[in-house]
Amino acid sequence: MGLTCVDTCRVDDSFSLGHGAKRGGDTPPKHAAPRRIPSASFERTRLIWGIAGLVLVALVVGAFMKFMGNAGNEIGADNQRIVEQIGAAKDVQAELTANQAIRNATQLYEESGSFAAINPPALAAAEPTFTYVTGASNGPNTVSVAATDGGVGLAVRSSSGTCLYAFVAPSGTSYGTGATCTGDAATGATDPSWPSA
Repeated sequence: MGLTCVDTCRVDDSFSLGHGAKRGGDTPPKHAAPRRIPSASFERTRLIWGIAGLVLVALVVGAFMKFMGNAGNEIGADNQRIVEQIGAAKDVQAELTANQAIRNATQLYEESGSFAAINPPALAAAEPTFTYVTGASNGPNTVSVAATDGGVGLAVRSSSGTCLYAFVAPSGTSYGTGATCTGDAATGATDPSWPSA
């Protein structure tokens, strides 16, 4: 016997195979939001920030390099001062020798009234601790002597390599330094004191 629908046949859709009934129709599929294209102002902002970052990095690197350069200069200056102090310390022995020779030469001049009497043997008799020569001084304990009518030149080679000059005259003593370490060269000394004083 078959089923007949008199007026309206209604189909019950509450029965489904494995899936719950969908009421209200199918939900339309969700689509990904449309991709936003960056605006020109946004790109400009990114560019400005990028440039600012590069400038900042350049400033930091520049400041660091300047700091390191200044530190290197200070170290170099300190090393130079140390070298100068070592040289000055080495000059002290030569100055002591020359000062003693100046005292001896002055005393001999006062006793004889003439610089002609001031020579290596006379100075060695007054102070035998040091060596007196007419040639060049080769160390802080050797004095080169050269007498003139107007005074006597004394030269002493420091351990630093500097040659100290003294010229003893009736008016006083003049000082100086030079490369040639002889009493003859010392007669040209004109400074009022030793360079390290």
